[in-house]
Amino acid sequence: MYDIILNKIYRGRRSYVIITEATHIEMVLATKIKLINFKDGNLRNILLFFSKDCGINITIDEEAIQNVNSAVNIYLQNVSVEACLQAILYPKGLT
Repeated sequence: MYDIILNKIYRGRRSYVIITEATHIEMVLATKIKLINFKDGNLRNILLFFSKDCGINITIDEEAIQNVNSAVNIYLQNVSVEACLQAILYPKGLT
């Protein structure tokens, strides 16, 4: 189980907020990306980039991405991580 415990003090009282893995993923997916620009990017490498940069696990189905054109051309501004992943994966039938 993945838990992050945030300890904060509010008006002299100590409180704890527990963030589960699911909550963490939701927070990451809602994070805004200022700019993303890929020209002829490799789909597998882009997914690995998101995994490392965002700190979330992304499982890649190697067979599925071999059956699609893996070149990615995308330019997006001020979108969430989730919207960006959808914009990359949906046209390839991978959502």
